[in-house]
Amino acid sequence: MGTQVGKSNNNGKKQNAVDSSPFDLAQRQNERQKRKAANVTLVFYSYCRAKLTYGAMTLPKLLLLVLLASQLANAQISTTTFEVATIRVTGPSSDGHTHINYPPGDRFSATNITLIALMQWAYSMPEKQILDGPPWLASTRFDFQAKADIDQIKGLTPEQDRDLKRRMVQALLADRFHLTLHLETRSLPAYDLMVAKGGSKLQLTKSNGKSIGTSRTYFNGEGLTDDAPATDNSAPSLFTAVQEQLGLKLEPAKEAAPVLAIEHVDLPTAN
Repeated sequence: MGTQVGKSNNNGKKQNAVDSSPFDLAQRQNERQKRKAANVTLVFYSYCRAKLTYGAMTLPKLLLLVLLASQLANAQISTTTFEVATIRVTGPSSDGHTHINYPPGDRFSATNITLIALMQWAYSMPEKQILDGPPWLASTRFDFQAKADIDQIKGLTPEQDRDLKRRMVQALLADRFHLTLHLETRSLPAYDLMVAKGGSKLQLTKSNGKSIGTSRTYFNGEGLTDDAPATDNSAPSLFTAVQEQLGLKLEPAKEAAPVLAIEHVDLPTAN
């Protein structure tokens, strides 16, 4: 039942039956996934060769593209998913903060989060470099609760645990939001830091060895001190301060940068 009998062609030879066994179907699907991942790698390799030929790609950008292309290829052939996941639309949280929690083990949660913010974490790509999405991508907020198979987590280092959960979130977004995207490069707004007219005013540091960004340490132009600078509402803009105090200037420019281009995304399917 359900199998169509092969028909004869003009040469009198019998054509193959239309239906296939479940094993054949699974094998063909696996081959298609491998070809799709291979195409991603081939396109990326061709792109890198072209960019390197013209000397337009710096090493950090190349390494970032290698990482992202690898993530996208793995996401297309990976079967690593959460066992259970719930997604709910929510309003702003009481503290106004977004939280992403992925403690060691089988749990993952994200609260009061926009989809673009979660994509930033899952794909390690800044929000401004995730393009072509609908307006709700950056405004509608969600709560995510998910549980993985503990056997997939056992024995992993914290870094491996985090990377695995990132891939699981990628798979979750593809399944529940029907998210499809691809990696490409685009010309984005940037700034070039250049020496201003009159020359640089930078001086050798007189620091006593303290680190910027620890405790209450601030840079005061002569070195580092434990005293916070006084608040000044008439402080100049960044552009003015850079030029007046450092003898440098920021010039608007364009820079080729990797981006994730969204092809399709929907609001999540029901739990």
